[in-house]
Amino acid sequence: MEEQHSMSSELVDVIRRDILTGELKPRERLVETALAQKYQVSRTPVREAIKQLEALGLVKLERYKGAVVADVDSTEVREMLFVRAGLEGMAAALAAARFTDEGLAQMRQHLDEMAQAAQARNIELFSIANEAFHTLTYIESGNHFLTELIHDILNRTWHERAASWHSIGDVERNMAEHQRIYQALEAHDPELARREAEQHVINAILLQDERRRQREEAAAFSLRNALID
Repeated sequence: MEEQHSMSSELVDVIRRDILTGELKPRERLVETALAQKYQVSRTPVREAIKQLEALGLVKLERYKGAVVADVDSTEVREMLFVRAGLEGMAAALAAARFTDEGLAQMRQHLDEMAQAAQARNIELFSIANEAFHTLTYIESGNHFLTELIHDILNRTWHERAASWHSIGDVERNMAEHQRIYQALEAHDPELARREAEQHVINAILLQDERRRQREEAAAFSLRNALID
C-alpha cells in the first residue's frame, strides 16, 4: 500500500511538471490508459494522481470528456509565487525567534553542503541541501498551517530540484542570499529574517520573468527571420 502511495505521489510531481511546463496542453484530455503507457505505470496510480491534481486545480473533470488539463494562468501562478514570498518571510520571522543552537548548527551544515556542492559543480547535491535548508526553516517556524500553505503553493506551481546551474542563475548571489538568511536567523532577528527570506523568493521570480522575456524575444526573432526567408 505504501509503495502504491509513493508511486502516485511521484506521478503527481511528474504530471504536474508536464502541465506547468506546457508539455500537457490546457484542455488536453487525460486518458488513463494513455498516461499509464506514457509514464510506464498501471492505471491505478494514474487514477489517484488525477484526483490529487484535480484537488490542486491543475486538472478538472468535464461531462462527456472526463479529466482534462485545466487552463493554467501564468499571471495567477506569478501571483501565487509572490504570496509564497510573503509566507516564506513569515516562516523565517517565526523561526528566528525559535531556533536553538542545535537547529542553527543543522542550518549551517546545509549551507556548507550547498557551498561544497557549488564548488564541485554538483547540482543534485546543491539542490538537496537547498531544499533541506528551507524545509528546516518551515519546521522551526512552529506553525504547521503556515507550512501547509507554503507546500500547497509549491505543489500548484512548478517547483522541483534544479537540474542545471542555469536554472539557479547567479550561483554566488544565490549563496550570498542564503548566507544572509542564515545570519538573520542566527542573530534571532525576526524582521531581518523576514526581509531576507522574502527577497530571496522575489529574486527567483524576477529571474523567471527575465528568462520568459528572453524566450519571447527569441521566439519573435525566429518568427521574423522565418517571414523574411
